[in-house]
Amino acid sequence: MPASQSSNLPDIPKLLSLADRQAQAASERFVLPFSLQVWRGSAGNWQGAGVGSSIDFQDHRSYFAGDDPRHINWNAYARTGHYSMKLYREEVSPQVDLFFDASHSMFFETPKALRSLELLYLAIHSARRAGASLRAWVAGSSEGPPEPLDLDQLLALRWQPQELAQLPESDAPAPSQKWNRAPVRPHALRVFISDLLFPGAPESHLSPQVFSNHAPSVLLCPFLRSEENPAWLGNVDLRDCESRAHRQQRFSKKQLDAYHQKYQAHFESWRDFARRRGLRLARVCADEVLPQALLAEPVSTHALELCN
Repeated sequence: MPASQSSNLPDIPKLLSLADRQAQAASERFVLPFSLQVWRGSAGNWQGAGVGSSIDFQDHRSYFAGDDPRHINWNAYARTGHYSMKLYREEVSPQVDLFFDASHSMFFETPKALRSLELLYLAIHSARRAGASLRAWVAGSSEGPPEPLDLDQLLALRWQPQELAQLPESDAPAPSQKWNRAPVRPHALRVFISDLLFPGAPESHLSPQVFSNHAPSVLLCPFLRSEENPAWLGNVDLRDCESRAHRQQRFSKKQLDAYHQKYQAHFESWRDFARRRGLRLARVCADEVLPQALLAEPVSTHALELCN
């Protein structure tokens, strides 16, 4: 996990209003990839897999006592003398299971904290605009399963991640392993917002039960260019992103090259994992304005879609 030269966490409450405003504007151009799924569920505005009462004609079946006479195919009756029913594809609402990583590395510098919150609000506003059934969960660096995300507090701009209230001065547990205990719905679109700076192989953090080929899944990964290519030559005062512990270290060019290689290998392993699992992984640069960042990997990998 990269260290930081930053000493203070950003003021999250002050960032909420800006993140919400930017995300609302972006949600008019970018949406979650709802077209990846044929939806099943309660009545809504999206084409589903069952039979219902939308205007999209699907098939016929024989008439049974008690059927709605409005759906009798009178043209077919005139031809055959037998009653038959028109069947239509039901209209349903999408389901979205949203998971937000509130570990300290997501907030260790203001631009990354803002981008993380923008992605969170974008997912929420996109789901709400689509009339989706939204469930949201948050987890951070401490032990314990994901907790329900208080959407009312978040939309009222009064949310503060509890994980950031206390900063331990010891090694923090791997934050991602708890996601394997996240409650998911069988056919929901799963959106995971995290910098993916977890130690170890991706398979040890995201199980098939959470992200599988049975449901479309998106990984939105905020990052800073300074963590991808840090200028760490000579004596550097480092602060661990999770524990906030300090450390002095001298970096040679060889050590910095080794860091770059390790960083690149880490995300190559995540990209390979995403390809094998059918996940859409998109890294989202925090150094660019939000629309420009979303037009890059998120749109090209179909982790987000452009509005029609």
